[in-house]
Amino acid sequence: MYKMVLDSGIDPWRIIALKEYSFNRPIASGHEDYRKNQRVELNLVEAP
Repeated sequence: MYKMVLDSGIDPWRIIALKEYSFNRPIASGHEDYRKNQRVELNLVEAP
């Protein structure tokens, strides 16, 4: 997932927000909202 963020061209420092969000709201790959939450995380990282 972090590699996907890097490949998208987002500034590297913004990954900190993604990691903190992931740490505070862990997502199990088997969780039904996994894909939705992943999009929320990416949107957070991409925010100005």
